Amino acid sequence: MFSNNTLFTPATIGIYLFISVILSNCSNQLFAPIIVPYKLTEPTETFTLKKSLNEVSGLNLVSDSNAVLIDDEVGTLFFYNLLSEEIIKKIKFSKGGDWEDLVVKGDTAYVLKSNGTLLEIAPLSNPGALTIKELKTSLTTANDTEGLCYDKKRNLLLIACKGQPWIKKTSERYTGMRAIYSFDIVTRKLNTTPDILIDINKVESMVIGMQKNVIRRLMNLYNISTKQSFQPAGLAIHPLNGDMYVVSAVGNVLLIINPDRKLKKAVKLSNKAFKQPEGITFDREGNLYISNEGKSGKGNILKFSYKTQLE
Repeated sequence: MFSNNTLFTPATIGIYLFISVILSNCSNQLFAPIIVPYKLTEPTETFTLKKSLNEVSGLNLVSDSNAVLIDDEVGTLFFYNLLSEEIIKKIKFSKGGDWEDLVVKGDTAYVLKSNGTLLEIAPLSNPGALTIKELKTSLTTANDTEGLCYDKKRNLLLIACKGQPWIKKTSERYTGMRAIYSFDIVTRKLNTTPDILIDINKVESMVIGMQKNVIRRLMNLYNISTKQSFQPAGLAIHPLNGDMYVVSAVGNVLLIINPDRKLKKAVKLSNKAFKQPEGITFDREGNLYISNEGKSGKGNILKFSYKTQLE
């Protein structure tokens, strides 16, 4: 057996690196190759947003050429035309706040705040008669709710938690997971059992490879901590195959979860192309749209065409 003093000689470090490469190759076989039907390094189109949307945190398409956007710090719905690249209408619903995502269903918008607050805003077609209702959820600031999407098949809203995966009053802690909860629009109640649980270690293994486990052991020996690098910021359901796409600005990661709630694919997004991916949606043809906060520059929306013939 080696003592701690002999673990990191040049020879043993070389052995660890060799094992890492082998495990990396094994991981490619362990996780069956699934081709993502988008060329994520090359957007089909880029829509540069105005200064008022530098902190764009969510988007939802309401037609092939129109989207509704929300800014993190502004309680306003921005109606944005993709053809003219202009804001064509605004609906103010709050003085401010930490608004993270939205869903538009017919003439109604649902807006999510980071503290678990969910607002129902209608009718969008007549802002003069606007009514705003707060829908009670059991989620709180500790959950750091950041993603919202509509599950058309089940008529549910899905809420992704960036922070604590469990609800305060429940006994189950779901350690090492990220949670997505469902909210029934008809009964106006949140299901306190997660609809989807995402294993952070599995995400890391898919993105970085099995060599991560060896690297983590080496770091543990030197008392270097490793962060949990996946925190969902937005989610959307593919209209053609039912897969759920979840984007994380932390770590720049995109997940694909199949309709059976199984993690299908995890992809590392380019830091150059994706400044801070926060919002995600699809059009009717399956084209993918991801919005990015501007940080020191301007926010944008990236469009990726759906590839029916995979290379």
